[in-house]
Amino acid sequence: MLDENESAALWNKTFLNIFPEHDGHIYVGEPYRDNLRRFYRARLDSSEQEHIETYIIHGINRHRNQFKPFEFLHDGQWLRVASMAVPGCGQMRIWTRIAPPALDSETLANNMARHGKAPALSLIDDIADGLMVRDFKGEILFANRRFCKMYGLKSEAESVGKSLAWIVRQCWDGAPGSETAVALLADNLQFAGAPFVLALPDDRWIRVSEHRAPDDSGISTHTDITDLHRMQRKTVEAQSNAEALAASLRQLIDERDQAESAMRQAQRVEAVGQLTSGLAHDFNNLLSVMLANLERLDAHEADPIRRHRLSVIRGAVDRGAALTDKLLAFARRQPLQPSAVGLAELIADMLPLLRSACGGGIVVNVDVADSVPAALVDTGQLELVILNLAINARDAMPDGGTLTITAWQSTLAASPDPETPAAGDYVVLDVTDTGTGMSEAVQARAVEPFFTTKPPGSGSGLGLSQAYGLARQSGGTVQIESTLGKGTSVRVLLPVSALPAIASPRPPPPVADDAQVRVLLVDDEPSVLDVMAELLDSMGYVVTSLPGGRAAMQALEDGLEVDILVTDVRMPDISGPDLARWLLERKPGFPVMFISGFSDPKLLDGFGDNCQLLRKPSRSKEIQAAISALLQRGREVATAG
Repeated sequence: MLDENESAALWNKTFLNIFPEHDGHIYVGEPYRDNLRRFYRARLDSSEQEHIETYIIHGINRHRNQFKPFEFLHDGQWLRVASMAVPGCGQMRIWTRIAPPALDSETLANNMARHGKAPALSLIDDIADGLMVRDFKGEILFANRRFCKMYGLKSEAESVGKSLAWIVRQCWDGAPGSETAVALLADNLQFAGAPFVLALPDDRWIRVSEHRAPDDSGISTHTDITDLHRMQRKTVEAQSNAEALAASLRQLIDERDQAESAMRQAQRVEAVGQLTSGLAHDFNNLLSVMLANLERLDAHEADPIRRHRLSVIRGAVDRGAALTDKLLAFARRQPLQPSAVGLAELIADMLPLLRSACGGGIVVNVDVADSVPAALVDTGQLELVILNLAINARDAMPDGGTLTITAWQSTLAASPDPETPAAGDYVVLDVTDTGTGMSEAVQARAVEPFFTTKPPGSGSGLGLSQAYGLARQSGGTVQIESTLGKGTSVRVLLPVSALPAIASPRPPPPVADDAQVRVLLVDDEPSVLDVMAELLDSMGYVVTSLPGGRAAMQALEDGLEVDILVTDVRMPDISGPDLARWLLERKPGFPVMFISGFSDPKLLDGFGDNCQLLRKPSRSKEIQAAISALLQRGREVATAG
């Protein structure tokens, strides 16, 4: 038994009886090549000792590759040797004494070599193997018919006086492998009794074994083992293919597991996003009622103490509106106004604010080149994301540290991962700190809204979720790399804008005098409908309020005359966009203002300049400015017509 390193592990007495030269000279852990070296030294004469290393190499190769049992003659006794791999242990080699065959090439060759007894030529020609006799110089004296057929000779006479190497070279002259076969013959024919395999150029394989006579002549047998070798080769190929198939299957299973994990994560985030957007919508309705009532009260309040208290309440409403902005950013449902934003200029303008927010114990480094292309993103939302990431980094470095903001362009390839954006060019905004870092469990939940590791009162858990929502809604994503004790890198990937960065924002439209304008107000939430009607009425508008799209359609069909439609977007019977389309089919160019807590700006696609989207909650000045802008635009169109 040989272990996996081809070293002796164990043996029995029968082995030593068959090979007595090993008795007392074989050791546990001894490499098989050392065993072969001792075996050959006991058998080789002085002229053959110089070839011992070559014989060892061939012996090792036979040990590794010869798994099919074969028989050979050794010191007058016939042996069968077989090898068997033992998984986890190594390889077992088994020698068995067998009865001599009735007539075989090995026995004939051995008898001829030892005793000079040659049987009748007809008997030699009848054996299945090739048999060749050469003199001490290597020239062939005799070859049987089977030998000539193996090597492509027309008759036995063609071989006489030639060497086996000459025959191989002539028969396959110029064919790939012929010179290798000749070199193999030159090495192996020096050693009597050691069978070796000769690879012929036409994909055939011959096992050669030579027996040496006292006068140094040689009698060799040649057995065609092509079928056996091809079978072994196919077995190896099949095993290799099976291993490759198993590896491919393991890879497919791993990829499937990763895809399923990514899908589960995406579904979980999507489910949280849907729940979040619904809550934000209802919350915005409540905030709209509160803000509208606050503005009505504030306008008629003379007591400074009461005005101060109303101001405090209004501040709380503003913070609530900012909170819903973050929730809707995560849910990817807040209306954005994407534009081409140059990160170098944006971060340079924010740098004083960032350093102030981080405090004196944190060094803020910015490395954003002017050559970084503009990103397509909502400027205000991106500023809020950068500020939130800086504050998160500050909180992760209570003892001070370094905050580094960099940006570069990257090209993403297509990926089956649902969290990877489409292939294309992106701007990567990287915010890296040297703080406490995150564990893998925390990273897995980092973008969930309200998830935070900060103590109560120290954070809402919406900073990363807002960054994630903004990036996904903008067509990008967020990647987080973090190591406990070494810091965190948050990378926001945003699409590259096809347009150059906008130098400065456009001024707001002027507010016109629109007293006595007839407004049709539509909302399915009674409290919002009532307070918005009162607010519009206080601005001087003539308001007709209806609790849904179907009621509005009926009123308009019955002859209701209005100058502008102000409608909620999501309503249970008929949505605001469907109501607007119905109205515009009858009155093209009619001004429509949508008011909603969350809406995709794409809902305005196809409506033209006569429609506008305003977010809840909105102050009275914002509402009045939006209505005035729509009416003014309508007047300009009418004048031009």
